[in-house]
This record gives sequence, structure tokens and C-alpha cells, in this order.
Amino acid sequence: MKPMITKLTFYGGINEIGGNKILLEDDDKKIFLDFGMSFKQRGKFYLDPYLS
Repeated sequence: MKPMITKLTFYGGINEIGGNKILLEDDDKKIFLDFGMSFKQRGKFYLDPYLS
């Protein structure tokens, strides 16, 4: 019997606010969780006064 291994891979949200993206893998099943935008990346595209 093969042991079940669940794997989490983080693609965003590490050392930043927002933009949490997590890949959950269990055997041959995968779920990608995306919890919004990264505020760090947002600053590259949206600047004041356009945000106000």
C-alpha cells in the first residue's frame, strides 16, 4: 500500500500582504487556491491619483 502524501506549494503571500496562492496536491488530485491580489504587485500598475 502506497502512503498518502499531501503537498502544499505556496506561490504568493509569502513575506507580503495579500496575494495568497496555494497549490494543494493529494495523490493525483490538485486544487489551486487563490485568495486575491498582491498589494506588492498592485503598486507596479496602479499609482496615485488613479486609486483615489
